[in-house]
Amino acid sequence: MVETLYITNRGQITIPAKIRDSMNLKVGDRVVLVKINKGLVIYNAYESDKDIMKLYKSIKPPKGKSTNPDVALTKAKKLKAVEYAS
Repeated sequence: MVETLYITNRGQITIPAKIRDSMNLKVGDRVVLVKINKGLVIYNAYESDKDIMKLYKSIKPPKGKSTNPDVALTKAKKLKAVEYAS
């Protein structure tokens, strides 16, 4: 599903009803917006906590180095965003 959105002078966008309905988004829900290269991916925040932790645990640190949890969490969020975009 592809929609064109417009940014208001306050920097806001409106998620079209078709997309809100398909994502089961309601007034007051939180979403996660992830910038990937030149694009943006939006996904439900409530789904992300559990899924992000799974991805976080799946990321292996480079040999001989430890991974900072914040860096790993950022990588996991990007992986999740790419997964949702596919």
